[in-house]
Amino acid sequence: MYFPRLSRLLNLSLLKPEPIVFLRDLVRKTIKQRRSEEGVNRRNDLIDLALDALKKDPKERAEEQLREDEQFEKDAQVRPNLGLG
Repeated sequence: MYFPRLSRLLNLSLLKPEPIVFLRDLVRKTIKQRRSEEGVNRRNDLIDLALDALKKDPKERAEEQLREDEQFEKDAQVRPNLGLG
């Protein structure tokens, strides 16, 4: 079993710090490179999606989320069977 609070309190980790630092540095370098090459080589991966989300204004993101939620609700409504088929 894993106890996150206890492990933080005792400064324990399930993972070695070296891979975490490596991954963090890799992501940071990749983001820096993508920002400098913006629009040149879009890969449509998780990094590009994260950068797109960071560019948007928080109010715009909230409005977009609201529109998506409303559309989801419309799509999820049960439509009555009209007996035409």
